[in-house]
Amino acid sequence: MHLTILFRQKVFVLLLMLVITPVPGADEAALTNEDILRLMQAGLGSELIIARIRSGPTDFDLSVEQLVGLKEAGIADSVIAAMMGIETDAPTEAEEPPEDEESFIVTFPAPETSPESPADPDSAAAEADAHTAARPSQEEQVEELMAQADDGELPITTLPGFEELMTCADKPPGRWCWKELANHSGCYVWDVVTSIKTKVTWSGKCPGGIAQGEGTLSTQDRLGISTHTGQLKGGKKHGRWVIRSDEGSLDEGPYVDGKRHGQWVIRFAEGGVWAGPYVDGEQHGKWVERSANGVVYEGSYVDGKHHGQWIVRHPDGTISEGQFANIYKRRHGQWIVRHPDGTVSKLTYVNGSLQ
Repeated sequence: MHLTILFRQKVFVLLLMLVITPVPGADEAALTNEDILRLMQAGLGSELIIARIRSGPTDFDLSVEQLVGLKEAGIADSVIAAMMGIETDAPTEAEEPPEDEESFIVTFPAPETSPESPADPDSAAAEADAHTAARPSQEEQVEELMAQADDGELPITTLPGFEELMTCADKPPGRWCWKELANHSGCYVWDVVTSIKTKVTWSGKCPGGIAQGEGTLSTQDRLGISTHTGQLKGGKKHGRWVIRSDEGSLDEGPYVDGKRHGQWVIRFAEGGVWAGPYVDGEQHGKWVERSANGVVYEGSYVDGKHHGQWIVRHPDGTISEGQFANIYKRRHGQWIVRHPDGTVSKLTYVNGSLQ
């Protein structure tokens, strides 16, 4: 029995060597995304796949769609990082044992199985997942690089795949990404892609390729120009900011890590004033919205959408109460209207249309 296990272990070692060691003198084909999937489906661990990536030529497709597909297929973050050329903390290598039979037994222990205690593949898979989870994800590595860039130690722009994966070039509207400044080539600021072309400039410093410190961001598009004055931390808005548009509107409030977070006041050019909290970039909590015509809306938002009962007060004393659809200020469902003369009306709306 012992000799059989030993023989199988030696065969396993030879097979591993064939996987990760190129044949001398042979024209080795470049490793592709499909090869990585085949190696994973064959049961090879992340460490062996990474060793194969580093041992020969590669021709990986690192587009966003391909990276998402690899992740959905179960490829570990550490393998994806290796495909991108990102160095991760490798596990401590054991001291190389002498090449005798016992060394194979120590290095590749064969699990003892019996009819009474069968091997548990689920436990092995869970252990492998836990090992992979212990390694820093790509997002964590990016955050670490951003922290170092903030201290001027290491520019985030040196991250492999930065221009393709993280900048705003060719990204769809609504995507947050790193936008290159129009007045400072090679300097980036955290911004959201809009459906119209926007030019952004920065008056402050740019250590390590990321806009930092106090200054003014100016954005220009076909709708006009706006100026944003405040502090950038790691290329993202942080702390109190004042935003002015050329049409006369004024927004004031705090940012946390690039997102509106806390109490904001928004003054519109025509005279309306809105006040309420943001949470993680979305209106969330009770807001009071005063229109220029004197109508006042009071109610709550949850994750940027109207939620629950709203009260609408009109200048003539009329008070309406009901709910809005998740379409801006369109009444939906039953509304109660209390008139100044004391009469009460009950009205039914569907997406803003009175029934």
